[in-house]
Amino acid sequence: MGRTKEFLEELFAREKVREIEFRGRCHDCGREVSIVIHLDEEGTLTVSGGALWYTFKVFAKCEACFEKSPVLTDFQPCEVYSRIVGYMRPVHQWNLGKKEEWQVRVPFSIKS
Repeated sequence: MGRTKEFLEELFAREKVREIEFRGRCHDCGREVSIVIHLDEEGTLTVSGGALWYTFKVFAKCEACFEKSPVLTDFQPCEVYSRIVGYMRPVHQWNLGKKEEWQVRVPFSIKS
């Protein structure tokens, strides 16, 4: 849950709230699912209503499907390419320093 936890911590900090609700469909069975994440004063995240994953996209499982299989399977992660040191490479192959630089990049546009 490392990347998901980081995603949620950033989301709580940005939105300045103590509770967030995700609504969508269960990744396995397709039923409607409502997952509530609560952040307490000590910084502990509490999740109810199912399970949540973040891998460039948010995936959710209802409690019943999570009980059957707590692992997220059958998904195709998006492979992101970007220019690094003169040529295009998948971001997941970069070293930790370059990945961190990529995370803090700011889009730039020139107004004509």
